[in-house]
Amino acid sequence: MADAAVAQPAVLTRLADEVSGLRIDVQALTQGLMLMVETQAAQSEMLQQLLEAAADGPVENPMEELLRHMTAALDQLTAVTLGNQREVARLGQRMAAAIIRGAGAPTAAAADVEEE
Repeated sequence: MADAAVAQPAVLTRLADEVSGLRIDVQALTQGLMLMVETQAAQSEMLQQLLEAAADGPVENPMEELLRHMTAALDQLTAVTLGNQREVARLGQRMAAAIIRGAGAPTAAAADVEEE
């Protein structure tokens, strides 16, 4: 029984270290995603300006259609990136909850995972 009491703080310390490391990883991923979103917004603005400048040219300018497609693709990519960013933000909470659940008494499901 004394061994279990000594092991419990060690397990909690290890889990706290892992959660701290995961939190840092999630923060780094979030910062990276924020930079991607900012870069895409700047690129979209530049493409919009190019599209407007190209629209002043001849009516049959193929560049206008290409720029519209590029802008639409960037808008879609931005939407996906924002979705990923929301998922990464929630990932930390989900991981913490999973770790907290894992710090409790081992369950049959946890034993099955450890055997794999």
